[in-house]
Amino acid sequence: DMDEMISNIDSIIEDVNGRFAVRTRRRGRHGFSSIDVNVALGEVIRDRSGMEVDLDFPEKVVFVEIIKEYAFMGVAEGKDFPRKKDRDKVMVRDFLRKLSVIQMPYLGDPKVSREMGIRIGREAQTFEVGELVISPIGKCDARELKEFLDGVFEGISSRYRIQRRVYSHKPRETKVYIQNLYELVRERKGEAMVVFEPEGKPISKVSEDLARMVLKERRTNLLIGSREGIPTGIYRFADLVIDLCPGVTIATDSAISSAIMAVSFAIQENLDRSSKVP
Repeated sequence: DMDEMISNIDSIIEDVNGRFAVRTRRRGRHGFSSIDVNVALGEVIRDRSGMEVDLDFPEKVVFVEIIKEYAFMGVAEGKDFPRKKDRDKVMVRDFLRKLSVIQMPYLGDPKVSREMGIRIGREAQTFEVGELVISPIGKCDARELKEFLDGVFEGISSRYRIQRRVYSHKPRETKVYIQNLYELVRERKGEAMVVFEPEGKPISKVSEDLARMVLKERRTNLLIGSREGIPTGIYRFADLVIDLCPGVTIATDSAISSAIMAVSFAIQENLDRSSKVP
């Protein structure tokens, strides 16, 4: 019971004498999640101890083990717990805010369009990209587009709510725009532009070029197709055309995460080699 855990937290608060984090593991079925426990106990400990929460490099870790109806709590040194972050690890989040994801809409059955929109919106918000631009080509069914857009906003909102609850940093909600693909490409001529399609070069061959581009340019546009790919006529405006996984067709709802993971890896590899973060 959450209230019972909170009522017994005073027995360990005196041992929380530094920046802290709460880590919970559950076994069994409960009416709350591990995140709910982390948030609730963290707020109480912070209020009663006056100590700061530090999810990245805590000096103390309040561990909670929940096994069915039993809960066990204790305090350990932060150094004794595996860290999600390392002080020498390159954090790419700020670089991802320089990305503009240009996504062709997934249109068809309204229910399917909405579900795909939810997944795509959630993916974009997961990485907190600079913006998500929905780019149809020519005339399209308004109802199908509406369902897709409603799904995009729902996906972004659901992920953003979770980020606000659990992140140590203040998350940034992804902005969404809509613009015809051809018009956008003409308007942004001269900006860094990357197309992700099977006709391109393997990511292993262009990883360094991709990293330098993202690190150098103010904004890098990532063009991602849908049921239909990016028109080949647009390739001539792209700085890079990349095949993320030769021989494998990547599903529309996985394309954003696949592309951004490739960008992230390229950036980390580049900065690890140069041993400096700009």
